Formats: sequence, structure tokens, C-alpha cells
Amino acid sequence: MFRNLKLGMKLGIGFALVLALLIGISTISILRITNISSAMTDIIDRRVPEVKLSNEVLENMMLVRISLRNVLLSSDKNYIQGQIDVLNEAKRKNSEVFDQLKPMIHTEGTKALFEKMGEARKNYVAAVNTFLPLADISSAQYDEVKAKQYLFGDYAKATSEFTTQIKNFIASVSNDIEKSGKEAEDLGSAAKSLVLTISIAAIILTILFAWWITRMYGANSKEMSSRDKFTYFAFAGLGTDGALELQRLPEGTDARQLFAAGGWIPPDIVDLVDRINHAGSSELEGVPPVERLDNEFNTLMMECANGFGMGIGNWQKEQLFFNILASWPMLAPLHTAFLALREKHAQMVAERRAASLEKRKARLDEVLVEMRADKLEITSINAAVRIQGIALTAEEKIPHKVKDLAKRLRKDFSHYFPAEIS
Repeated sequence: MFRNLKLGMKLGIGFALVLALLIGISTISILRITNISSAMTDIIDRRVPEVKLSNEVLENMMLVRISLRNVLLSSDKNYIQGQIDVLNEAKRKNSEVFDQLKPMIHTEGTKALFEKMGEARKNYVAAVNTFLPLADISSAQYDEVKAKQYLFGDYAKATSEFTTQIKNFIASVSNDIEKSGKEAEDLGSAAKSLVLTISIAAIILTILFAWWITRMYGANSKEMSSRDKFTYFAFAGLGTDGALELQRLPEGTDARQLFAAGGWIPPDIVDLVDRINHAGSSELEGVPPVERLDNEFNTLMMECANGFGMGIGNWQKEQLFFNILASWPMLAPLHTAFLALREKHAQMVAERRAASLEKRKARLDEVLVEMRADKLEITSINAAVRIQGIALTAEEKIPHKVKDLAKRLRKDFSHYFPAEIS
């Protein structure tokens, strides 16, 4: 059934599967990121402020305790009044803190602890209100002895209980923060693994789909259906073994009919191989051997490509050309001949470069002898200036051609200029 579908439908189904996986990756990523964001928002907007406010209660308790001690120890009424003002301000702040904390509490565990902290606070406030008149010399209830007894008795007990409940609340919230952070971390790891898995699946599916398309609709495919042997987009033409070969055709043309009618005659492979083997043997006045071989190589390559309908472009055309030759059994002699020609060209280039380097080395050795005689510093720039045969003053700008030559000297003869090689 799938083989009977039109090409466009097959391609559409393949790309739809890849698109579905991409949509799945995007959807899962957004959902998981939303969950992580929610967990982090809970920590930042609720849990951390709960701990901060609870610590503020402890700080205010410390101010109350110091103020009560100062009231008990002082006999200066003005100073005592100032301490009472500090104490009342701390109590007011604690009331505000509790009002801010109450709407933040959501879990049953923290609600119970907050209620215990509230009860302990009531006892603590009652103890403060009882102790203050006993310690204040301006109060009618002033009694230093009872104040000291109360300070180390009921007040200390109420303070200790209140402090314990605050610390229990902070510990519970801190534990919730740790759990939320761990949950966010687990969500992130799970999201990463899931997205990675689906991404790998999408990559594998895409590779398999591309392989299937290449196999199904490649030039030498044995799986191509008879209906698809005339093509809208690719290559057709039959070789001597009956396999499809590359040849661009007008839309709707049947390759087998074209071949039977003699509409496509491939080039003479034997003649092409002979010409390739003799490439570079002729001489042209004024054209160096390497350039001459370059021209013949490109001419033969394009003649072969056009003759067999390869339709290669300028971009990386040589590599594409060799890949096509290697994929066609019937063009194996051409492939072998062109490989030998390319090797011959590479050898000629290497020989020319070696000769050029030897010539430049000889000239450089002469220049270095001259520079040492003139007591000049041995640098690539100085050597390039001397080779170019120009004279420069200290104020003159070094020409680009001198800089380029110096760069080549450092590259090809680095042992002459070791101090300049990083």
C-alpha cells in the first residue's frame, strides 16, 4: 500500500513524522520548564520570605530582651523611656511580621507549627508585659527583687519556648525548600533525559528517512517502482547492465523509452580514459606544466560530467564528481584514470613547491650572510626587506608585500627565526 502512494505523499508522511517529534520535544520542554519555574517561584516568593521573616522575629526578640535588661539595670527615667520605646517598636514589628506570615502558610505541617509559634508568642508577650512594670522605676509596681526573679523564671521560660517554636518553624520551611529544590532538580534531569531521548529518536528517524529516500529514489536503485522510473526531479537513463544511470530528462519522460529510441548516447569511455592518461603531455608555449595540467584536468572533468548528465555545479564540483564516479560501476575505468591524473597533478605541485623552496632557501642563505656581515638583527622582516631589495627608513611603513614575504619565511624556514615562532 505504501509503495503505491505518490512520491509527494511519501515525502509528506516522512516529514510529518519528523515534525511530530519536534512538536513533541517542544511541548514536553515547555511543560517541564513550566513545572520547574513553578517550583522555583514557590521557593523564591514564599519559602525564602518565610525564613527571612522568622529570622526577623528572632532579631526583634533580641532587641526586646536587651531593652528589658537595660530598663532593669538603669535608674535614669529618660533612658528607661527610650528603651521602652525601642521595646514597643520591636513588638510592633513582630506583629506586622506575623500578619505577613499568615497568608503565606499553605501546607498542613507549617500551619500547625505556625499556630504553636502564635501560642508561644502570646505567652511571651504576656511575660514581657508582666516583667516591664516590675523593672521600671517609674511604675507603681516597681519591685527589683521580683523583677529579677521573674526575669530568670517565667520570662526566661516563655522566651525559650517562643524561640524553640520559631526555630522549629524555620527548620520545617528550610526542609521544604530543600525538598522543592530537589524536586526542581529531578524535574530538570527528567526533562533533559526525555528531550535527549526524543531528539535522538528524531535524528535517527531523519537519517533513516533520508537513507530510505536515497535508496528508493537513487540513480542505481533497484527498489524504484516502474512508475517512478520517469522522474520530475532526478536522473534516468539505462546502462548496459539495465540499471538506472544519471541523465537529466524532461518532465514525464520514461528513461527506458528514451534509451530504446536512442535519445541518449553516453560518451566513449575508452577514448576518455586514453585522453586522461595522456593529459599534460603536450606543451604550450608560455604555460607552465602545472597550470597546463590544471586546465586539461578541468576540461576533461566537465566533458565527462556533461556527457554523463551529472549536472555538477561549481561548488565543491571536484569532490562531487569523484563521488559520482566512485558510485557507478560502469565508470570504474574513468574513476581510476582520474585518480591517477589527480595524483600526477599533486606530485607536480609538490615538485614545483620543493624547487621553489630550494631556490628561496639559497637566496635566504645569501641574505643571512649579508645581514650578519652588516650586523643586522636576524628577523624575518629584515630578511624580507633585503630579499625585496628595498631600503626603508625608520619612519617608513613596511609594505604589505614585505609583510607577506616575512610571513612565508617564518612558515617555511622557522628554524632560521626561532625567536619569532610562538
